[in-house]
Amino acid sequence: MKSRFMRSAIAATGLIPLCLILLALFLPSAAHAGSDVKEGYDENTEITIKGRIAGISRGERGPLILRLDASGKAYEVITSTPWYLMREDVRFAVGQELEVTGSKYFGGDGNIYIIAARFRMLPSGKEMILRDNDYKPLWGRGRNMKNGRG
Repeated sequence: MKSRFMRSAIAATGLIPLCLILLALFLPSAAHAGSDVKEGYDENTEITIKGRIAGISRGERGPLILRLDASGKAYEVITSTPWYLMREDVRFAVGQELEVTGSKYFGGDGNIYIIAARFRMLPSGKEMILRDNDYKPLWGRGRNMKNGRG
């Protein structure tokens, strides 16, 4: 007769392969979603919009996302990491008006996204550049730039 400990050990051992299979199935989709933001800048889809911030959000990790209402449409504007915005002394507020230039794409969730390359705060005119001439994020590894100027 097997002890309670042995039955628990056998049950746990059977769960490990199941957990590994589930992990393998779900990790590629999470990695792909992240690659939309990191690798997805396409200068051929670049647009400039002007609107008001309707919401500010951020997941557990990742960039700060602004919900911008512009010309009757809602856009999810992907800015940069919060630490970079704080370092550059950038603060957003609901109701604030912005002009954003970035790469537009349609997310799998049905939202319109813009990966911001730069934005201008209105009416002050303060400009913030988020990506270099090769469309790489300025907060990336090995960069030490303030407001896009070295």
